[in-house]
Amino acid sequence: LTDMFAPWISIHTGTVISGSFDPSLKLVNLNGRSPMIVVNGFALRNWSLLGNSADKQLNVRMECSQIDGVADAPAETAIKKVEQFKLSAVVSNDIVRFGLGWNDLQTEDHNKSEISGSLSFKQNPRLLFALDKAEILINDTLWSAIPGNQLVFDTSGFEAHNFGFSNNNRQ
Repeated sequence: LTDMFAPWISIHTGTVISGSFDPSLKLVNLNGRSPMIVVNGFALRNWSLLGNSADKQLNVRMECSQIDGVADAPAETAIKKVEQFKLSAVVSNDIVRFGLGWNDLQTEDHNKSEISGSLSFKQNPRLLFALDKAEILINDTLWSAIPGNQLVFDTSGFEAHNFGFSNNNRQ
């Protein structure tokens, strides 16, 4: 089916995805795990997904041990990769609050991140995006999001307000 409806995704043997939906109770449950899923050529290794609804909100968490661009090669040979990748989202009242992180423990120059923010659909068709906290360590150098940042997308284009990263006095 993926060849026909989603040719950009490849789901490997051993993948299990299950879930349930009860519209009368407004409940959703979703579980998944896979040794590897390839999306547009990027391999998500040791992938897992958990999702459930409670108290009028949807909670989703996706994790994988590594993301790399060499799906047909062993994971340990990947040169460019992101390790210990985690993405979480809570959807409620037309707002998506998210967390994103990775921690490349195996690399010589340490790369890691802790990013959290929100995407608001409350002013539809305007979308408001903001980073609450974003700390990204690239080659052992820490970059932080500028406070008070916001991106606004609407039908006429987009605006950026205080959006950027700083490292001490560098931006």
